[in-house]
This record gives sequence, structure tokens and C-alpha cells, in this order.
Amino acid sequence: ADGLSIAFASAGSNPDAALELANRLLAEGARLAVVTRGAEGSLATDGIETAETGIIPVDVSDTTGAGDTFIAGFIAARLAGKDLKTCLETGRDAAAVTCTHFGGFPQQPIDI
Repeated sequence: ADGLSIAFASAGSNPDAALELANRLLAEGARLAVVTRGAEGSLATDGIETAETGIIPVDVSDTTGAGDTFIAGFIAARLAGKDLKTCLETGRDAAAVTCTHFGGFPQQPIDI
């Protein structure tokens, strides 16, 4: 994680494990750690500020591409200057849409 602006990881649904993983990524040199927690949502921390968000329940067709979509949504919001919670929500919302269709890409582009 040394030198990463943002380190992304997944910790399953254990909230304590997610925070521990985020803190380890920061200790290894990442400036910002973002950890998904499955059905428990996600968290992001820079060691000073920590934000969390839950999931958006959807009728899941396929989870292919959901993690990549989450990361893309988070980064897009971060580059737009949004706060950590909004970045998590943007990633979450985009990933939820990805889960509603088969395969990693929808038939029609979506606005994020």
C-alpha cells in the first residue's frame, strides 16, 4: 500500500475486521483506505476522518463488475471533490445498478 493515494480492499461483513484492515493499509503507507464489507456496506478513512455507508437493497441478477463499479464511482466522486461519505454513496449506488443486470456492463450507459 506504500505510496497509494487510495487503497481499496474487501473484508467481508465483519465491521471490526474492516476497520482493522483499513488501519493496516494506512500504516503500510496508503493515504486513504476504502474497505467494502459485503452486506454491511463500506467504510473509508484517512486516519483522521472516517465515513461509513450501508448498502442499497436491489434484486441482484449478477455481481460481476460490482467491485470495479464501486471503485470507479468512488474515484469519480473523489476527483469531483466530494466528501468521503458521498464518495462511498456514489460507489455504492453505481455498484447496486451493476448488480441488477447480467454481466459487468449494462446495455445502456447510466449516469453517475
